[in-house]
Amino acid sequence: MYTYKIGICDDEPIFCESLKKLLTAYQAESKNQLGVRIFHRGEELIDSFHNGKCPYDILMLDVDVPDGMNGVQTAEKIREQNPDVIIIFITNYEKYALDAYRVDAIDYLVKPVQLDQLRRVMAKAIIQVDYVLDYQKSANRYLPIIVDYDKVNVEISKILYIEKRRNQSLIHTEDGDYSCYETLSQLYEKLDNNKFMYVHQGFIVQFPKIKEVERNSVCFAGHIRVPVSRKYQKEVQARFQDRLYRLREQMLKKEATVPKKR
Repeated sequence: MYTYKIGICDDEPIFCESLKKLLTAYQAESKNQLGVRIFHRGEELIDSFHNGKCPYDILMLDVDVPDGMNGVQTAEKIREQNPDVIIIFITNYEKYALDAYRVDAIDYLVKPVQLDQLRRVMAKAIIQVDYVLDYQKSANRYLPIIVDYDKVNVEISKILYIEKRRNQSLIHTEDGDYSCYETLSQLYEKLDNNKFMYVHQGFIVQFPKIKEVERNSVCFAGHIRVPVSRKYQKEVQARFQDRLYRLREQMLKKEATVPKKR
């Protein structure tokens, strides 16, 4: 089950704990798993980001902060690099809610926050987070390319290897081949480099698909071979041996959990 990560930023510790209890009540009735972290200053919240990227799905920001950045200023700073995070304002007065539209906040909570108000706002926030997560999953599942002026989404899990052929790149998959004018380096930037790697100046392979490694080539199912240049031989061999070792360890652990027959 996915845990929705929530960051609360409010300078009142008592209010923060009260809001956290309301979120716990919402979690119990909605069955949505929540992870909540509290901050008392906007600067403190932003300092918790990883390389400028927000690690939270939903942010609840107090508008009325007397010292340091208020909620709107904090939201503006966040929006510079994080367009997808869901922002909800916390305010003492409804009139401040208009500031929400400047930074694409989806809604606001007016103190003292009641469970029915939180329930309504959270339902909206969860829907939007789910939409973003679905979009990200789709982006990670497919490789978009242009084939004969049409956009085609190639299923990444089915790619065997990609080769440079004249001024085109030829993508070989389990279901067929696709030709596009993007370079190997452009395609490589779109792919997970933990799974895809260069084995030759003109070839990129999906490493988990490799069945066997020979001195000058790698082999896929169906006796398909791709050349490996001298530059990449040691790296390919080391990576393949490491993969075999990890697979063996997994098998031994699995066997250890199976009850032995008497």
